[in-house]
Amino acid sequence: TAWSTAPASPLCAPWRRCEPLDGLEALPLPSPAHQELLDAVSSHTTGRAGMSPLEKVVFLADAIEPGRSYPSVTEIRQLAEEDLDLACICMLERTIEYLKLKETDIDSDTILALEDLQKQKSGKR
Repeated sequence: TAWSTAPASPLCAPWRRCEPLDGLEALPLPSPAHQELLDAVSSHTTGRAGMSPLEKVVFLADAIEPGRSYPSVTEIRQLAEEDLDLACICMLERTIEYLKLKETDIDSDTILALEDLQKQKSGKR
């Protein structure tokens, strides 16, 4: 198929949650920055409602890094340079479509992230 079968493909892994971030909590960072980094890393494969700009960047960076190869990656890369929210929406929609096609469970955070971003985007217009 046109879909990448590499285990690192963002369309093969978004339902997986990162394992606990042992030791990261001990980093000597200011509390707000520390929490934002933890949130960005822990939700980078699923997304989540209320993502900060940093979380959106990390979420997209993982999905569109140069080694990724799947049908809509070029479109999402272009969107990421123009509209971070729209790129996240597109990535989440494509992920959900793919997981439905594969009849795989969809993480509730992925669905909530998409709904939240769509709501925010419609409120901005």
